[in-house]
Amino acid sequence: MIYEPMHMHLHTCHQPGGSMEGHIYNASKLGMRYIRFTDHDTRTGRKQNPIERFDFTKGVTMIHDRKKGTHGFETFGDAAISFEDGKMIIKASSDSEEYHRSGVYFTSSGTKHTVSLIAEVALTLGLKFKTVGDARVYLDIRLSQRPPDHKPAHLIYCFDDCKSGQSLHTVRLPIKKSEDGMYRLSISDDIRSLWEIGGLDNVFDTLLITVEARKGGYAELSLDRFEISAKYGYDDVIVRQRAVADEIGKRYGVKPFVTTEISDAGQHKNVFSTAVPVIDYEKRDYSVSEWEAVRHVKAHGGIFAYNHPFENNKYKKLRDLTSQDVEQAVINEAASLISTRLYGATLIEVGFTEGRGYFGLKEYLRLWDILSLAGIFITGYGDSDSHYNDRSWFDGNNFASWIAVDKSLSFPVPEEELIRSMKAGDVYMGDPVFLKSEISFTSGKARMGSVIFAGDEKPKMTFSVKAPIPLSTVRVIVDGKVYIEEKIKSADDYILNFEFSPEFATSFTRVEMYNPDGRCIMLTNPIYVVDREVFLGDIPEERLVKEF
Repeated sequence: MIYEPMHMHLHTCHQPGGSMEGHIYNASKLGMRYIRFTDHDTRTGRKQNPIERFDFTKGVTMIHDRKKGTHGFETFGDAAISFEDGKMIIKASSDSEEYHRSGVYFTSSGTKHTVSLIAEVALTLGLKFKTVGDARVYLDIRLSQRPPDHKPAHLIYCFDDCKSGQSLHTVRLPIKKSEDGMYRLSISDDIRSLWEIGGLDNVFDTLLITVEARKGGYAELSLDRFEISAKYGYDDVIVRQRAVADEIGKRYGVKPFVTTEISDAGQHKNVFSTAVPVIDYEKRDYSVSEWEAVRHVKAHGGIFAYNHPFENNKYKKLRDLTSQDVEQAVINEAASLISTRLYGATLIEVGFTEGRGYFGLKEYLRLWDILSLAGIFITGYGDSDSHYNDRSWFDGNNFASWIAVDKSLSFPVPEEELIRSMKAGDVYMGDPVFLKSEISFTSGKARMGSVIFAGDEKPKMTFSVKAPIPLSTVRVIVDGKVYIEEKIKSADDYILNFEFSPEFATSFTRVEMYNPDGRCIMLTNPIYVVDREVFLGDIPEERLVKEF
């Protein structure tokens, strides 16, 4: 077996920020051959009350809607905005030698107006303009981040000379002036072959309506219609996303898997099987319970992860927590999850090396350890939850997961091989910037995630690291407490043999590593030791290995 590193919780071109190519580019730089995209199903399914148009007759730039939230136009520059006969008027003038740039851009609370160009997006505008002297008008579509610098791309529709103002990640297209003032911009069609700015691997982030003037020039624009349309959603858009992802992945030697994060049925859950269709919230009257979501995944033979257990409204709303408050929250959450057996999840996110909110890595690990002592055999994995290409890759919460695969299999391995190891818990997690070593943690033939029966002899464990970072610290955790702690003194292969006496119906041991600066860089999954005379719970078949 070998272990393949993979980021397993990444957001892409369904909302502002990261592109698939940006994530794949980063993965290739770190030597990852696999990657998984888990975009919010409320985005892929367009469930979050999408903003599709703006009502100019209200005579305001922003509208506050009880269901859709706030949406409308923000100004930039020194744009002079007024309303007249249901039209928004934008004016600009300048005597400067340099162009004076101003205008408006569309925005909404929760960025509900944004949509992936894979969904086949078009924009309908009703606008008229006039320019006097040295002035111009153009429409700037802001898109997703692009490698290698991860700056947003732009598709600019210009009414004048399209050769001026060329720059990296920007393409300018001519647009013919319409006599009746109606424009339909088929953004997805126009960008489809423009791989220099990512093609369909982009989000419609916003439209910037820009007027510029200099040397006494004057520009005036009126806008009375703004509509966004998207042709595809749900599985239709996911199927198309997979095709685009595979095309990009082949250029970088990286295999992407595209699934979703269930985001509106209780706690967020990452689906780790491409066989599971996107939940159709519309058909379910926009109301899906936690258990309904679980049944949906299981019905299609999939597995899922219980995501960021302390990242929900129950804890986000808490303020000024003491250390005792945090500890009590961990205990309460553990009790709640034990009572539901984590809704049947196969994995849980624990590898937040920087923590999230009030809850640090210590609290995530303590929660995991309490679950393990309770006989819940759940695979912990590393996490970034990155929505941007320039964050959570080389620092911050950037943990990846190393998943065991049969080394005789050729690249890319079938998804089922990865799922098999995730079910078995044969996974370790860590910081891919620091962690370049091969890790092994076994007990005889039992590997990480295995459940073995206690016998008369103490279980013997072996942890090894090939070419480790000198002065890194190794901690062996037994039943949630530090059992062994020692420094790795050289870059020579490191081997630690130890044994312990199980004290509970379910005991476990796992290993942590910290770099010389004290940053956690690796966490193994546990090996569990069960007293078969006392333990009354179920043991997943894929985890049960042998008797002592």
